[in-house]
Amino acid sequence: RYGEIDNMKHFVILANDLPFKENNTTAPRTEMRFDNITNYNKSYLFHMNFYAPELTSNCVIFQILTNQGPILQLRLKGGQIRMAGIYYINGVKYNDWNTLHLCINFTDSKTYTINFVFNGKKWSNESSIASVINDFTFYFKCGVYNLKGY
Repeated sequence: RYGEIDNMKHFVILANDLPFKENNTTAPRTEMRFDNITNYNKSYLFHMNFYAPELTSNCVIFQILTNQGPILQLRLKGGQIRMAGIYYINGVKYNDWNTLHLCINFTDSKTYTINFVFNGKKWSNESSIASVINDFTFYFKCGVYNLKGY
């Protein structure tokens, strides 16, 4: 369920996978986490297909984190994708496959911009995130999980 060809990683997450970590503040979940991104002078592309059964809600499918916390979190809730605490994206297809394309562009070790396309709709101005942070730590993860009490 995992492989790498020509520097492209491919993996599949299943509903019966074991949790990433026990005894933490999130419910049991499946996720793939990519740490130690060290080449900050290039772009990273991410493509994801996910199936959303009818009535799926309060489910995080992707997030990018820094040492200062999440900078982008895509949460499926009520037929929308919630990004960074605000509902931005309509058009989740229930009982069907959805597609996310994401591009992270680094201009140096502390400056980046994030753009994405969800189900064919490009999000660039209001959902582009440009940031400069100190003590830079960057990783991203995807999977299916939710926060308790959210």
